Amino acid sequence: MGAFYIFINAFSAFFLVFSLIFLVLFKRWGKHEFARIEKKKKELEELLDSADQMIDEMNNFSDYVITNLEEKSFSVEKMVVSLEEKIKHNKEYIENIRTQEKETKEEKSGMAKTIIPFQSRIPSTGGIKKSITESKACSFEDQSFKPRKDSSKSMQILQMAENGFDETEIARKLNVGRGEIQLVLGMSKGIREA
Repeated sequence: MGAFYIFINAFSAFFLVFSLIFLVLFKRWGKHEFARIEKKKKELEELLDSADQMIDEMNNFSDYVITNLEEKSFSVEKMVVSLEEKIKHNKEYIENIRTQEKETKEEKSGMAKTIIPFQSRIPSTGGIKKSITESKACSFEDQSFKPRKDSSKSMQILQMAENGFDETEIARKLNVGRGEIQLVLGMSKGIREA
């Protein structure tokens, strides 16, 4: 039985030494693991700090963007209101022009009606148009013909046309548009043919 006690004592001593070695190794491994955990903890804290900084920057940037968007939105609304006012003003201006055009057309048609009786009094002696050679012979500058100042524009146009002036010369001399001259001459021709 003495050998049994020796074996148990030896086994216990071996187990005790093994346990102590294991504890030293485990303690060393634990320190190493604790250091690694501390390192990871610091890295995680740094990541959280940088994430907080990024969130702050994002908040600042979003505030900046929102502020700019509000300013731009306000300026766009202001421009839209200004454009709507300009459109309204332009529509009113166009309407005024259209009413003025209608009034001038009505005045011109009224003038055409008043011109006809004067043209019917014109004697039909001689033609309104002369040959091209005669028209060239009596140019505007050399012509000594002067229409009567007391007669109407239509009478002056007809007198000058009968004296060989062309439409351009009549327009320059009387300060009248060529369209009006053509109208007067055309109406006079229509009355004579009737």
